[in-house]
Amino acid sequence: MKEVDVVIIGSGIAGISAAIYLKRSSLSFVLLDKSMPGGKLNIIHRIDNYPGYPSISGLELSKSLLEQCKQLGIEFSYGEVNKVEKVDSNFLTRTDVDSYLSKVVIVASGLSEAKLNIPGEKQYFGKGVSYCATCDGPFFKNKDVAIYGYKDFAFEDAIYLSSLVNRLYFILPKSPLATETHLNEVKKAKNITIFDGYSLKEIKGDNKVNSIVINKDNENKELEVSAIFPLFEQISSSSFLSPLSIKMSNGFIDADKDGKTNVDGVYAVGDIVNKKLRQLINAASEGALAAISSINYVRSKK
Repeated sequence: MKEVDVVIIGSGIAGISAAIYLKRSSLSFVLLDKSMPGGKLNIIHRIDNYPGYPSISGLELSKSLLEQCKQLGIEFSYGEVNKVEKVDSNFLTRTDVDSYLSKVVIVASGLSEAKLNIPGEKQYFGKGVSYCATCDGPFFKNKDVAIYGYKDFAFEDAIYLSSLVNRLYFILPKSPLATETHLNEVKKAKNITIFDGYSLKEIKGDNKVNSIVINKDNENKELEVSAIFPLFEQISSSSFLSPLSIKMSNGFIDADKDGKTNVDGVYAVGDIVNKKLRQLINAASEGALAAISSINYVRSKK
């Protein structure tokens, strides 16, 4: 078991921002992630609303952040967090690799795509069912595919896929929650067909996906596709916090403007927080605020 002042869970832009500010202090910390540093940045096709970058891919921005971390001497530790629990006045963070005892925990674990739990979804995962268009889109170049979703991240991925595939069926189950720019791009794309008001009922195939069944007004329609991207909702990655009784709303952590939760010493930042706007710009800001709050918290206990 390792002892540090602060454990940061998640190395997306919020977690990295917190690490950068903590590095400027005398506090010790560990920056944890279960996969590639940069988080969701690594699968964002295009960013055009981050100050200083008129247009940049998520991967490019991620590489820039990692280079900054390297220059500052910030190291990344790997492991999937299984549980965070209180031990006296400290916190014990257990991963599948190691355990960490700390005075503060900053939760920046982000979101993951929700499963629809429909026939064929689990069976054909990795065989035409994918939750990451940027990761798997190139495998379906010049083929017919479908996206199921209605939020901005689904529209963003639809725009990306339309540059690769032959035909994209956009299954839109409800009124879109997307920026006007993304809405217009999808509507203008010549190879995107929108099925408005349809729900996704079933994914069919043999050894891989070959069609989907959609439904509207109790009438089914079957579409031949090589892949389906179910991008309906995103859920917070926070089950490991259950021993702490963190206050949550609609599956997201309640935190104040400084990232403070109802548990002293636990801060939450980024997409996992219950808030109106989930953008890179405020995630970075939240990471910085939580780091400063953590520094003040640790110093107050000495």
